[in-house]
Amino acid sequence: MKPGVRVFCDDRDTLYYDFTGVIASAVKHGNRWIFGVAFDSLDGSLNAPSELDDMQIWPTEDEENKEEAKQRRADEELRIFLCHGSEDKEAVRQLHAKLKASGMRPWLDEVNIEPGTEWDESIRNAVKESHILLAILSKRSTAKAGYVQKEIRFALDRAEEMPEGRVYIIPVLLEECEIPSRLSRWQAVRLYDLEGETKLFSALRKRAAQIAGEA
Repeated sequence: MKPGVRVFCDDRDTLYYDFTGVIASAVKHGNRWIFGVAFDSLDGSLNAPSELDDMQIWPTEDEENKEEAKQRRADEELRIFLCHGSEDKEAVRQLHAKLKASGMRPWLDEVNIEPGTEWDESIRNAVKESHILLAILSKRSTAKAGYVQKEIRFALDRAEEMPEGRVYIIPVLLEECEIPSRLSRWQAVRLYDLEGETKLFSALRKRAAQIAGEA
């Protein structure tokens, strides 16, 4: 996105930012873009620019930006199950926040399971309803038996129902570690690599676009 492009902002929490406007400036900070967005005012003029990052705005659906806006809508429908061990909870929380900020719909046990709900049933239903499962792995989680192994079994059952070639499971490595044999047939993404996060989000967006095309 560049200066002059019309965008929409909806942070889903603060109605103040539910407006359309125009990008007035764009500056890259590391791997992120910071945009100065001049929002429309009631009298038809533009307000002074507000600083927002690339996870808070997306193009309005005019002809020039139709494909990017379409991808944004597809991302919002993508349901992602985060399969992980308790040892990696903090790293998974950070990934959950990034996925949610990007507009996707990640499922995390501590966020999505209501108090008093039966654990097994909640996990099984979430796996079944997800479009894609991220099997988040580390030396700690792969070295011991635990609930993550049960989640993987649920996921493998679900993967068997998918058409051949359909991306459903992505092993996500938080560090260099051995991939369980049951997951080794799927290409892993190494989140600790420089381009790891970019590759992961690219794969997720391709899956989201595929789902939107099937709708």
